[in-house]
Amino acid sequence: MIIPKPTATSSQLEIDKYLTFPGLLSYAAGIWIINLNYWGCNQYITQRALGADLQTARTGILFAGMLKLLMPLIVMLPGIAAYVLYTSGHLPQLEGGVKDEAYSAILTFLPTGLKGLSVAALTAAIVASLAGKVNSISTIYTLDVHKKYIQKNAGEKQQVNIGRLAVFVAMLLAVLFTWNDVLGIGGVGGFTYIQKYTGFISPGVFAMFFLGMFWKRTTGTAAIVGVILGFLLSVLFNEYAPALFGNDTLLYTAYPNGKGAGLTIMEKELSKFRSTSVWDYHSYSQ
Repeated sequence: MIIPKPTATSSQLEIDKYLTFPGLLSYAAGIWIINLNYWGCNQYITQRALGADLQTARTGILFAGMLKLLMPLIVMLPGIAAYVLYTSGHLPQLEGGVKDEAYSAILTFLPTGLKGLSVAALTAAIVASLAGKVNSISTIYTLDVHKKYIQKNAGEKQQVNIGRLAVFVAMLLAVLFTWNDVLGIGGVGGFTYIQKYTGFISPGVFAMFFLGMFWKRTTGTAAIVGVILGFLLSVLFNEYAPALFGNDTLLYTAYPNGKGAGLTIMEKELSKFRSTSVWDYHSYSQ
C-alpha cells in the first residue's frame, strides 16, 4: 500500500492515489495522533467510559478497540463484492460510477429476513452514535460554556432546559448545513470529509491532554491557546502553505488536486495559473 511519490511527469490519477496513501510518515506523524485523540480525548468516547466503574470502563474501551480491528474486513468485503458484481453486470444501478449506492445495492441480494436485520442494525448504529454525540453537545455547552461564562447561578432545571435547547440548535444547524449539500460533502464522501476536518482539531486537543497529564506547568490558558493555535496551524498548512512557502518543504509536500486527470504537475499548475490565478492544493505531511 506504499504508493510511489509522484514526479513532474505523473498523471493526476497517480497523484490522487498517492494523496490517499501519502507514504510511511503519514502513519508516523499523523494517524497515531488521530487515534489517541479519538480513544482518549474524545468527549463522545470518554463520557461513556466515565459513566462506569474503572474496571468496566477499561474493559469496554479495550473490547471496542478489538472490534475496531475488524473494520477493514467489514468495510472492504462489501466493496470487493460490489466491484465483482458490477463488472459482471449484476449491479446496473451503479452505472455511471454512483459509488455511494454500492452498499445498499449489495443488500438487495440478501434474503428478506437478513435484509431487514441489516437495515435494523444500521439504524441502531446510527441512532446510538447520534445519541452519544447529542449527549456530549448538551454536556459541553451547558457545563463548560453556559454555566461557566453566561449564567453562573443556573439551577439544575435551567441547565436541563439549556441542554435541550443546545441540542435542538445543533441538530437544526446540522440539517441546514447538509441541505442541498452546502458543505460539499457529497463530492469527497462523508468519511473522508469527517476525517479531514477532525484532523484540524485533533492535534491541538491531543497536545492539550498529553501535556496536561504529564507536564505540571501546563495551565488552563495555555491549553486554550494550544487548541486554538493547533486549529489555525492546521488550516494554514492544509489550505495556504503551498502558496506561501512552496510545494515541497521539510514539513510537507503539496500536489495539485484539480480535475484534469492526465496532466502533468507542471501543466496542471500552469493551466490553473492562467485561468484563475489561484493555486489549489491539498498539502500532506511528508
